[in-house]
Amino acid sequence: MSDHWDFYFCDLDGHRCSIFVDLALDGAAPVRAEPCLLWVSVDLHDPGLDGLPAADFDELHEIEDALFDALSARLGARAVGRLTGEGSRQFFFYAAKPATGALEETVRETMGRFPEQAFTSGERDDPEWRHYREFLFPSEEELVTIENQHVVEELIAHGDSLDAPRAVDHWLYFPSAAKQAEFVREATRLGFAELEDRDDDDADDDDDEEDDDDDHEGDDGEGGRKGGDDAGGNGIAPGHDDAHGHDHAHGYDLAHAHDLAHGHGHEHHHDYRSDASGDRELPFVAKISRIDDVDPESINAVTVELLRLANRFGGAYDGWETELVDGDDGSDEVDDADSSDD
Repeated sequence: MSDHWDFYFCDLDGHRCSIFVDLALDGAAPVRAEPCLLWVSVDLHDPGLDGLPAADFDELHEIEDALFDALSARLGARAVGRLTGEGSRQFFFYAAKPATGALEETVRETMGRFPEQAFTSGERDDPEWRHYREFLFPSEEELVTIENQHVVEELIAHGDSLDAPRAVDHWLYFPSAAKQAEFVREATRLGFAELEDRDDDDADDDDDEEDDDDDHEGDDGEGGRKGGDDAGGNGIAPGHDDAHGHDHAHGYDLAHAHDLAHGHGHEHHHDYRSDASGDRELPFVAKISRIDDVDPESINAVTVELLRLANRFGGAYDGWETELVDGDDGSDEVDDADSSDD
């Protein structure tokens, strides 16, 4: 299993569900040597009114580990995700076509360790990995909410109560100056203010600092963003604690969402980026800001709205950053924090 698993909530047929999925397989799917979808569905004991688990979390984790180990060892199966909702948890795998009865036998023996647990299993051909790509893998909007959650978690971890509205800066990219200008006009009608691109001025400042100190490497110690030179990402205020995600085909690289880079926010954004397909460049950047709440519900609404607006003009939403607000007096900022990938 990769280290790039993440979860998000969604509504399926009017029911709230959670999906936990291996995002690292996005670029690899479909794997031609593994054309068969396998699944195991386990009933939840006493689920909550929303159909999600209300207890027995330890047993569910034990079941998951046991199934992953058994199907991998005996069937060469690759775990790709799970769905939880409507009173059950379903585990999904891809593998070469198993021998007749091999899946049922493996699952039956594994679940024998949990005699009170009701379960079912099955398999079907899915050579294009449609179940992974079209069902489990998050949409562009869902990817935004995943990244938002990472940044909110970083804010909370550094003492932010999320109670105070604050300036939130957003980056977006467009294929032409005209499209960028159209977007900015629409965004200003929504209360956003356009921020000037200060890259050139700050670059001059950096040159001056290097003249003053030959050993100076920049605020982050590496002359740029931790983890690479990709553009964009979500984060905490520049110059303080930055929680940034690297660029990705969908605008995010969720595996690195918890990287903390110390430095100027503009250094995380380059002159252009590619769209989701990688087929065209988006060389015109718009940086906008507005006072907003940053609790999950609020920031999700803001970012999804901007994503949709950017798409109207052929652009791409690339992330946000904000300052930490201390819970005691609403003004303190946290410095010199460190973090690593989950």
